[in-house]
Amino acid sequence: MEYDEGYFFRIQNNLMISLQQKEAQINLNYRKYGHFYLPDLVSALPNFTNVEDFYINLSYSKFPPNQALQDVIIGLSKLTTISKFGICLKMNKINDNYKLDLGSDSVWCSQILSLSLDLCSNQFGDCFTTDLGREISKFTNLSTLCLDLTFNAISDLGVSNLICSLTKCVHLSHLNLGFKSDKITDKGLSALGNQLSQFENLTNLYLKLGWKKTSYHSVSILCSGLAKCEKLSTFTFIPYEFQLQELVELSSGLQKCTNLSILKFTFLELFNQAINKQLSQFLFGLAKSAHLQTFELKYKFSNNGDEVARDILIGLAKFSNLSNLSLDLSYNKISDQGASDIGLGLLKCTSIQILKLNLDSNRIGDEGASKLVSSLVKFQNLKYLDLMIWSIYIKEECVNRLKNSVLKIKRLVNCQYQVLCDYSGEAQDEINDYYYEDDEEYDDLYVQQIDQQDNQEIIIQQDNFEFQENSL
Repeated sequence: MEYDEGYFFRIQNNLMISLQQKEAQINLNYRKYGHFYLPDLVSALPNFTNVEDFYINLSYSKFPPNQALQDVIIGLSKLTTISKFGICLKMNKINDNYKLDLGSDSVWCSQILSLSLDLCSNQFGDCFTTDLGREISKFTNLSTLCLDLTFNAISDLGVSNLICSLTKCVHLSHLNLGFKSDKITDKGLSALGNQLSQFENLTNLYLKLGWKKTSYHSVSILCSGLAKCEKLSTFTFIPYEFQLQELVELSSGLQKCTNLSILKFTFLELFNQAINKQLSQFLFGLAKSAHLQTFELKYKFSNNGDEVARDILIGLAKFSNLSNLSLDLSYNKISDQGASDIGLGLLKCTSIQILKLNLDSNRIGDEGASKLVSSLVKFQNLKYLDLMIWSIYIKEECVNRLKNSVLKIKRLVNCQYQVLCDYSGEAQDEINDYYYEDDEEYDDLYVQQIDQQDNQEIIIQQDNFEFQENSL
């Protein structure tokens, strides 16, 4: 259940009804004075008797939280039902002088199993990061941690101290980390890789990383650390500014992770312009992972989408045991020829039973969409299809033909598809069994343009960093 400012006004007027929901989301983001509503929330907390999952969003308030946030945490610590707790404090000008106290009550710290902290785009460095690590280590029974520290002033020391503190959370099974700073070098990434083996119960790891690179050995050290996590089965990686040699090292290193069955990658070409020529070789290396069954690849913002798509499909054809494939090639300027090549390439992936394909916002017209769907119809082992195409080049009359073609795939157990045509809105049509939604949290991008000293800096950040398990 979600509540805004109006909800708190109703509290002040004694119109509040006791909560029965198990989840509470308090959204005060984008409000310059959002923190001033926190005292009203504190007074209402005793009524949250059935809430198990509590999340508060105070992002974009443009100044650090005041004492009222600590009062909220103190009030929450008195509620014995809460096991999941999250705070979003992105873009609040938090620096090293600010101390975030997550609670000191031993019962509170032991009852929290899932913790989510979004602190991206602030101004803090190693001091705040080190203290934050100590705060998190107090949650002794923590099994899931989501921590976004991207776009801050953290250096190698902060990364090392934080990871060292996190190893004290011995029950961690799901770890979601984000670092992006020019002060982080290969030394910081190596510290992360060396400490990974200390997380003995880790099964799911999500890393969003950007660092100043001086060599390629840190990627090898990271992969060596992954290989030592004996229970690790799922790995998600989003790199900023990745280079060709690092891609080779990553592919080679992941082959040592013999227990990995699920791999997920997101490459934004805005940050990774040099890697598109080696995508097929990268995938050739990953294909040697014998236990890999699920693979997800998101590659966006390319100016030569046809070439990128062709190289990706050449590499995917080498995956012999792959049964679940999710491919997001939206915003890549893929043409009719590229769509046709994708369809023909997918036919060579003979073991795939579950296919999710997103070709949204490309340059695909009637011919390309028709050839793609014709190839999908020929898929012999396909049982689940999730198809998304949104293009201004597809005409309305083509949509009906595509709909009939998809409906002919009788062997599908589940089919979800959406084709949007005629972007002008004059004759927009869609074919779907239900409204399509992308349920992966890190796909949505928040784009902000900052003007500093007559220089414009484009910052792209993944929004909604909180971890979610894939149900497939």
